[in-house]
Amino acid sequence: KELQNEIKDYFKPKTVEKTKGKRKPRTKKDKVYEKVKDYIFKKPQEINEIIKRMGTVNGDKEINDVYDGFKIKIQAFYFDILKLRVCPYCNETPIYYIENSSKNYQNFEFDHIMPKDKYPYLALSLYNLVPVCKYCNSKKGNKEGLPNIYLDEIMYNYNIIPRDDG
Repeated sequence: KELQNEIKDYFKPKTVEKTKGKRKPRTKKDKVYEKVKDYIFKKPQEINEIIKRMGTVNGDKEINDVYDGFKIKIQAFYFDILKLRVCPYCNETPIYYIENSSKNYQNFEFDHIMPKDKYPYLALSLYNLVPVCKYCNSKKGNKEGLPNIYLDEIMYNYNIIPRDDG
């Protein structure tokens, strides 16, 4: 719930313009949120259905621009929730996140399981992001077909957003 609230707060419109009773996005972040809001919290199985329905599309510069700020906002949550301490791709490179009063430090990047150039609408989808070492992320590039830590039985089956059982 904390992660959901943090993300919703990150995308909370700072300025809105009402046109005939409808909210009209005014900033780039508002526009991106309108494009991806239906995909951010989708589970892995739902993402597969979305891909089947939408397929690949050309990259989206606005989404890529907003992604940079978004990933900074969620790094600590991923580190805490997933408890990954080594890169899940090479199983060798330690992964860390250190919070400091003046600056935060991390040695991982987010890999997009489904590449954001081909599937920009999934660029901010929580279950499409995996913290990996910089080397593995650069080697993977836009390749598809690597194990998905959220689906494949060979890895742990992680749940980014805890179930609300009550």
